[in-house]
Amino acid sequence: MSTAAPAEPVLLSGAPFLDTSPDDLVFGTDAPRLPALAVHRARPAGHPGTALELRVLGASHQLVLERAGTPWIETLACRPGRRPHLPGRHRAPAPAPFARDYEAACTVTAHDRGGLAAAVEDLLADCAAAPHGLVVRFAGDPLALTGVCADDDGGTLRWRTWHVYPQCGRVVRTRSALRLLPEDPA
Repeated sequence: MSTAAPAEPVLLSGAPFLDTSPDDLVFGTDAPRLPALAVHRARPAGHPGTALELRVLGASHQLVLERAGTPWIETLACRPGRRPHLPGRHRAPAPAPFARDYEAACTVTAHDRGGLAAAVEDLLADCAAAPHGLVVRFAGDPLALTGVCADDDGGTLRWRTWHVYPQCGRVVRTRSALRLLPEDPA
């Protein structure tokens, strides 16, 4: 599978910008795969039996890792019926049968229009430089976008996400890492 990040963000002119505020987001690892607007599929380095999916769902994301039919999913999305939650820092030992440990952090920053534009430029540059990247830009505002990019070193998968909310001048950023166990040589 391709490891190159797209040169330009995917523009989804008919796609709704679904999440209305960072205040409504729920971060967790207990959601199933949700309907995605765009998906980038790859295999982490040194783990040919592990599938990676970067998924953009409106102004939300999912990162899916799957090995031997067992998925592990990180989700940041508005989830009706769930209390909003963005952890400053989260750690979990052995979160999946194929992982040693997991850590994640979320930040929300406020910006004026110029600051949002600079954040978007940083996001595009970071995703273009990453082995795995997906950026979706929504119609209506050139700063309304969601990006996910991932790097792997054969043992740890690291990813970053950006969720830009121009209507309220905020950016939600996440940084996560999942240390993978070696694959069984079946």
